[in-house]
Amino acid sequence: MKITGVGRAALMALGIAILAGCGKQDAQEPDMQREIGTYRAQDGTQSEHLYVTEEGYVQGFTGQEDTCDFQITVAEDGFYDLKFRAAGLGGYKENRILVDDISVGNLVSSTEEFEEKVIKRNFLSAGEHKITVEGYWGYIALDSLTVLESKELAADRELDVTLSNPDAGECARRLMSYLADQYGTNFISGQYCDGGLYGHEMACIFKATGKFPTMVGLDMMEYFPSRVANGSEGKSILLSDMDAVAKELQTLRDAKVPILWRPLHEASGGWFWWGDCSPDSYCKLYRLMYEKFTKEYELDNLIFAFRENYRTVSYLVLLSSYAGGLFCAGIMVLCLYLSHRRGTQILYAETGRGGK
Repeated sequence: MKITGVGRAALMALGIAILAGCGKQDAQEPDMQREIGTYRAQDGTQSEHLYVTEEGYVQGFTGQEDTCDFQITVAEDGFYDLKFRAAGLGGYKENRILVDDISVGNLVSSTEEFEEKVIKRNFLSAGEHKITVEGYWGYIALDSLTVLESKELAADRELDVTLSNPDAGECARRLMSYLADQYGTNFISGQYCDGGLYGHEMACIFKATGKFPTMVGLDMMEYFPSRVANGSEGKSILLSDMDAVAKELQTLRDAKVPILWRPLHEASGGWFWWGDCSPDSYCKLYRLMYEKFTKEYELDNLIFAFRENYRTVSYLVLLSSYAGGLFCAGIMVLCLYLSHRRGTQILYAETGRGGK
């Protein structure tokens, strides 16, 4: 894949927004996948605290020092699915999966019954590889790993570039079309930089490459009156914050700068006040900001983005139910913290957008 570094778009958020798939798939994927092999956990390499039960399951996971390694071999370069069979001891558990010591996701065991969970589309070169189940929450019974060839992705997709704001300006529409044109073909580079285009991070990138990233990520928090008021609470302060930021965004609108706007991020985590509430309350707040920005302040240069993960289904359902099914977020954002001590990886995520 090529990496593009052209175009002009400001990414106004606390992180980088990634375009998620937003269309229908016409081509039919095959139902069957070719199985490369099944590996029993009891035949793998276990760390000293793990043990094999009479039934042949590996147990004893309590922390990251507890690991079970599978040695696998694939005949050719390609994408492979890793299907694990495991059960959570005492209910819901999460543990880490690594490929050649690089984290690729979590093994989620949701019940005490054995079930199969798949980590999809891992690129493996021909040859031997080490697949590791590493304790995080621990307390699982691990049975086996099955390696399968990943299904082929559809070559052609018809992407819906309709924005939720019917009055969206030309710059926002052009940006959405540009993003859709890159889908499945290119990566679009972006960098968060508190100092803007000429901040430290951007300067380092330009010095190293002679180019600027396509997008710059900024934080509008310092414009909040509540920030100055040292955390004052109440609806009036909240609306005042929105008013202050909207006025700053109008400057960019007048300059015809399109913005990927990702407000109220990481709601499912609960560590920010806007996430420390019910999904219904969060969605009402999101809708309040959307209506205020698009109607009262006529910010037609915004493409609203919503940060999602596997725990925010209830947020998405509620968000899409307001105003007769109007889905005010045009882009799904996958927020990843690639800080595993053993390295990082480039992740390719194929997700869908539900509604307009």
